[in-house]
Amino acid sequence: MVRVVPTEIYEEKPIVYRVMAIDPLPGLMTFTSGQLLLPVSGGMICDLAGKPERSHRFLVYVEQPRWELATIVPVAAGWDGAGGLVLLASACAYDAEIRVATDGHGGGHLGIGAHLRGHWSDPVDHQIREVRLSPIQAGADGVQTTAQRLRRHLTEDLGVRPLAERAAADPVLRQLLGSMTIKLYHGMEWNGPMVEGMPRPPGGESFIPFMHFSEATDILRSLRGAGLETLHTLSTGWNARGHDGLYPTRFPVEERLGGEGALRELFRVSRELGYQPNVHDNFQMHAPHSPDWDPEVIIHTVEGEPLLRGSWAAGPEYGAWPDAFDWDKIRAHLRRVKDLGTVGMLHCDYMCAPLEVNHHPRHRGSRRIHAEGMIRLFQEVRAIHGSVCKEFGSMFGAAVCDGIDAGEPFWWHYPARKRSEWPVASLLDRHVCLWHLAMSGFTQSTANGGPTWSNALACLALGQRPRDQFSVRHGGVGGIPVFTSERVTALVTMQQFVFGRFGHLIGMPLQSCVGNLESAIRSVFADGTVVEVDVAASTLTVDGHTIERPAGLLA
Repeated sequence: MVRVVPTEIYEEKPIVYRVMAIDPLPGLMTFTSGQLLLPVSGGMICDLAGKPERSHRFLVYVEQPRWELATIVPVAAGWDGAGGLVLLASACAYDAEIRVATDGHGGGHLGIGAHLRGHWSDPVDHQIREVRLSPIQAGADGVQTTAQRLRRHLTEDLGVRPLAERAAADPVLRQLLGSMTIKLYHGMEWNGPMVEGMPRPPGGESFIPFMHFSEATDILRSLRGAGLETLHTLSTGWNARGHDGLYPTRFPVEERLGGEGALRELFRVSRELGYQPNVHDNFQMHAPHSPDWDPEVIIHTVEGEPLLRGSWAAGPEYGAWPDAFDWDKIRAHLRRVKDLGTVGMLHCDYMCAPLEVNHHPRHRGSRRIHAEGMIRLFQEVRAIHGSVCKEFGSMFGAAVCDGIDAGEPFWWHYPARKRSEWPVASLLDRHVCLWHLAMSGFTQSTANGGPTWSNALACLALGQRPRDQFSVRHGGVGGIPVFTSERVTALVTMQQFVFGRFGHLIGMPLQSCVGNLESAIRSVFADGTVVEVDVAASTLTVDGHTIERPAGLLA
């Protein structure tokens, strides 16, 4: 174990120079051959042979200028024929800095440093930073060894209880593990990247009513009548001005979709059908024209300006600092949503996006404070709604959530490979399922591909729940399928196939997982079930038996 203790860091002339970061183990993990395991996109392998001379440093748990790295696990590892080491940032991982270098001759170096500040004026977090070292035995699988070390960290250090244990005591969570998630897209403003390149709606309207609450109610009735017995729904765009429209203001419920009475009826019918209805909510995105805009909770940049994070349906939006929230208001909002008739898992969108340092004059703080504020929000949601899921898979948040509900728990399609200006991009050879190996059995993730055969393969390979999304009208927005009668058949088929035949695998820990969903994958679950998927051939075998594609799934 290596500890960096703040009281032992001396800056004798901080006006002249300041310590930005510390490398406590320079040169320890140096290899003349072998492989490195980098915490990029949930786990990427670097084969040292043939690599150019490169060096790169980046933070665990994502930084805004390099969010595509998706560093969602606090670990790195390296090994050769003689064995190797796993490095785990076990304390204050929010400031752990991955340091990787290759020498151009088949060798390389890997380490985890202690990041103190990124800019001269950053607040320094006076916390102990800790890195623990674990051996990888000669001949052992480095990825499996690293995943097992992360699992020990979850149970021994973070106190995370297995999902099966939590579900055994919670019938709502138990039902969720046997249900698909469907995002019901109700409406949004014609603005932002979701409508980019799409024609404006007829008549020049700015609001797009994808699916009225009454239309969603009829659809759920049709699904139940077709035999879909269990379902978890997330109403998206139910709030004022629809999806991403006016946060942090959510009420009144959008009248152009039917208003609060129709939303309550949707939830009442959902419960009557045996379903679990809840909402898609957002606590990070704040629009300056919102009636509830509060500049006191907005993150400030190093230049002292409000942090502009992007432009979505509401236009420009700014990042929020949970540590500055009025928690009485947060709890009152959560109770108001609960009172609409929701059941089970509420979805917190935009969590956990890149961690930030806050330069607000009254709420200055570190990346750790940002993370701990989000963790508190998850805890508040669970206290009122009983269950919580979030969007992105960073382990510090996944450890306190029941679900990761945005498809893959790392950012999509490994985009770091496309950023050729970053030295590390040329070191990324292939994805490995490190995140799934570590988190399986502690939280569940969804495979966001709808009721298709390829999505069923992804679910069974990794023990994920299927997720779908749809509306009644395109409304000039791409990426959201339109509901059809064929989809009814496909959803019922998906439920019966994934849960009816293989539901015991959902939420079960993985013993091993070799390969990835880009090519082929072989997973062994805790009960010994072996699932093999050949992506190119689109085939599935379970315990050596070929499983045929069910009729009725969408292409």
